Formats: sequence, structure tokens, C-alpha cells
Amino acid sequence: MITPQSQRVDALVRHAATAWEEMAGRYARSSEPFPDIHALLFFLAVLAIGRKLLYRGQVNAEWDLEPTLVRRLKEGWDSQTIVEAKQRYVDQVHDLSDRRHLRLTEPEKEALCQHYGFPTVYLDFTYNSAVAAFFALGGADRYARPSTLPYKAGAVWAFDAMGESSDAVELVTLPSQVMRPWLQHGEFLHYQSLISAENPPTIAKFIFRHHPDIWIDELYDLGPHSTAPLSIYLVPRRDPLEETARGIRSELARNQEREGNADHDWFEFYRKFVDKAVHD
Repeated sequence: MITPQSQRVDALVRHAATAWEEMAGRYARSSEPFPDIHALLFFLAVLAIGRKLLYRGQVNAEWDLEPTLVRRLKEGWDSQTIVEAKQRYVDQVHDLSDRRHLRLTEPEKEALCQHYGFPTVYLDFTYNSAVAAFFALGGADRYARPSTLPYKAGAVWAFDAMGESSDAVELVTLPSQVMRPWLQHGEFLHYQSLISAENPPTIAKFIFRHHPDIWIDELYDLGPHSTAPLSIYLVPRRDPLEETARGIRSELARNQEREGNADHDWFEFYRKFVDKAVHD
């Protein structure tokens, strides 16, 4: 039986070769969200035919694309304290018994800080739509509190990393020895390069409705004998880089919340910080 829904799906598949800008713009501007994450993932799989998409999952559809450094400086966090905390983290990573992280470039060090929870100018993306869906459904926190889903809708952002305008943005890939972002197929987008580009790529935001009983584990092939939840694979419990970051990150947050420091010239600092990150 041919239904209106199946006709729409057939039309979508037939027109999969349509330009990314047209397809992404048409569906991202729709006021009607996808009914669930499964429907959105199917759509993204079709949309990715012939192109290489990068994705970012956010559990709250109302959140915009904004790096943590910008948010924290707006909240009054002290810029120099942030810089010092990140440098302390990088120094301690260098002192780990595993010396493979010593060869990171300056942009890679900043991406490392981003991935492990420090305020930076980067945004986490992934080449794997199921990983983006995992975070859009609540990530590892969802396993700890499975019944807690305070948002009505989540979102997956996507853009064509092979499109003509993709060269306008800076992307950083951490080497494979940095295990956790490698498992997550992570890629780090430099926010300033995006907003300052003359011809920025189209980054589309696709919204889906949350359902407390929907999980993403079955969509990610970990093998026929795997019984571990996806969170154990994507966020390993034993991670020296996370263990090193945790104390410094918590101390930074406590100090800023207690002191309530306000950097009134935060935007000027942000501009200089971005320039340094780019040119170093």
C-alpha cells in the first residue's frame, strides 16, 4: 500500500542528488520537527549520499551554535584564568607516562582542551551521524538518569565538509592516539573562521521530537556479541586524559562561580585569543 509518507520518502530518495544547500535549507527551515531521531537519521543518511557530512548533536533544540569560550566570557569568567587552566592541563598531559601526546600542534592542543571540557573557540562535530544522535539524545548522562529528559526536542546540525565553501572554515582532527575523540569520529570546527568567512558553508539545523523510550544503541554496530552500552564505547571509563582534566576543570569552574570575575573587555580578548590560536 502506497501511503503519503512512503511517497515522500520515495521522492526524497529520487532527489538525493539535489544540491546540499537546497535540500538542507528546505528541511532545516521547516517548522515541523522530525517525529523522532530514527526519522531524522534516515533523512540524513539519504542527504549524505555522494557527500561527506559533519554532524553535531544537541539535546536541546533551542541551543545555538556558540563555543563555550564565548558563553563563559559573557557569564563573567576571567579570561586569563581560563588560559592558565588550559595551559596547566596541557602541561600535565605532557607529563603523563604515555608520551604520545607531546607532538600535538597548537590548534590540536586547543581542540584537546575543547574535547575535555575547557572553554575554547572550537565546536565539536563528528563524521558519524549515530554519534551525533547519541549526544542529541542526552549522551552518557542519559544512562545515569534514563528517565530524565527535560527538553521536548533535540537537534542535529550538519554541513557538507566536501562542499565548495567548506574551505572557508578551519577543521582540526586530533591524531588517533587521543583515543576518545577518535572513537567518536570527532572533528573540531573553529567558530571564528565560520562567522568571519566571506562564503561560509550552509550549516543546517534539523529538529526532532524527544521520546524517553528511544535509545540510540541499536543504531551503532558494535558487533553481534556486544552487550556494553554505547556510552562505555564512546566515553570510556578509563581515560587518563579525562582524569587529568577533571580536577583542573572543576577548580576552574569553582573559582569563577565563587569570585564572579567579569572580563568587561571579553570580546577584544576573544578576538586576540582567536588570532593567536589561528596563527600559532
